[in-house]
Amino acid sequence: ANQLARVTYCSSEHFDEVVEKVQYHQQTTLGLTSNDFPMNCQKNDLLQRLFEVSMEHREQILINSPLTQADKERIEGEYWKKIEKKACDPDINAILDLPEWVEFFDALEKETTCTSIQTS
Repeated sequence: ANQLARVTYCSSEHFDEVVEKVQYHQQTTLGLTSNDFPMNCQKNDLLQRLFEVSMEHREQILINSPLTQADKERIEGEYWKKIEKKACDPDINAILDLPEWVEFFDALEKETTCTSIQTS
């Protein structure tokens, strides 16, 4: 038997069934998309520096078109939205600690039974 999150699965067919239940719970029961999960960006400092250098270059190139603070905040918000889709992954540990997922996986684990065949 293998484990996916907190659920033991016995075969590839059972794994597919567990994945379907997780997706159903996420989308239908909780009404969430993949964008609604806590994200883990491993290289956050590097991504922040990339944004800052980009803004510095923009200011040098468009010296006659300075940005307001509101513009800078809007651009930074858009940057992080786009970057999260490419440079970040769902934070599995944070997700599994959320009460709605703890309850779901506990219930799913209780209904899962794997029988092992012993040979002598």
